[in-house]
Amino acid sequence: MRFLFRLARPATRRTKRPFRVERVRPHLRQLIESWTRTPAFIVGHAQDLLATNALADALYRDFAQRDNVLRMLFLDPAAKTFYRNAERAKHRAVADLQQSAASTPEDARILELVGELSVRSPEFRSLWAREYTRVPPYDVKQIHHSGVGDLELRHEALNIRSSPGQQLVILQAEPGSPSADGLALLGSIGAPEVPHQQNPAHGA
Repeated sequence: MRFLFRLARPATRRTKRPFRVERVRPHLRQLIESWTRTPAFIVGHAQDLLATNALADALYRDFAQRDNVLRMLFLDPAAKTFYRNAERAKHRAVADLQQSAASTPEDARILELVGELSVRSPEFRSLWAREYTRVPPYDVKQIHHSGVGDLELRHEALNIRSSPGQQLVILQAEPGSPSADGLALLGSIGAPEVPHQQNPAHGA
């Protein structure tokens, strides 16, 4: 556990390493953009959102800044109403980040993110102090969207073998369910015209 506490401390004497540049392969970006009925996005090793499709942008539109899963969960007030089981989502996100941190303890992006969240969120700091022996499995994500109401979406995360550390996240509704109708309505009322772009600080 010592490395977890070191990660949370300001790196005053540590030589700052450059961020690992993460790029989404063009064919993967084209793939998720072709899915018009399924929200999908690609996250990096520190859970930065690297690419999203139009329906994912529409799904998460209530968040002020859609740049990192953990920042959205712990720092954005929208998370309190969006996630119907926010506590479980937070535990899973922290466990996932701990797993990444354990394999790359000197990673500059993870060090920055853990430091920021530890200062700004007492809840994150408390969860980060725990030791997660495994990452809880994905299950049905229960959310409340301000425009279309309650949705239950099957959450799947697939490792991208051609880009180690990246994951393709897919949110699927049961065919013929009210949630499927809700996603169809969400798509029909219009997704953002400009797709999510990577944060220049973390890659293009």
